[in-house]
Amino acid sequence: MLPDLLAQIDTDHDIDSVTADGAFDTHKSFGAISDRSTAAVVPPRRNAEPWKQTTAGAEVILPANTFFATAAAAIRCGATPVFCDIEVDSLLLSLEDAGTHCSPSLWSCL
Repeated sequence: MLPDLLAQIDTDHDIDSVTADGAFDTHKSFGAISDRSTAAVVPPRRNAEPWKQTTAGAEVILPANTFFATAAAAIRCGATPVFCDIEVDSLLLSLEDAGTHCSPSLWSCL
């Protein structure tokens, strides 16, 4: 949403800074702000951690019953979703199966 809003402002118009709430603490938002050579005043989201740079071939382990947007977010970051089984009684990620998918290209386990 923020990149679309910034795109509506003529590029000849200088923007000193962009202020937004933590919902806009995303790579896409910061990329759009940076493209305009503008200062970002965006607080980190709750429980935020420094961003890790993804590389081609990075993998993210997801439970097989996840919402499609979770996998889409991994793909959007350039990572490959790797689906694994869930525990029948809790419907949570099976740590046993997740362990079989660990590799040097593992970036995250959600």
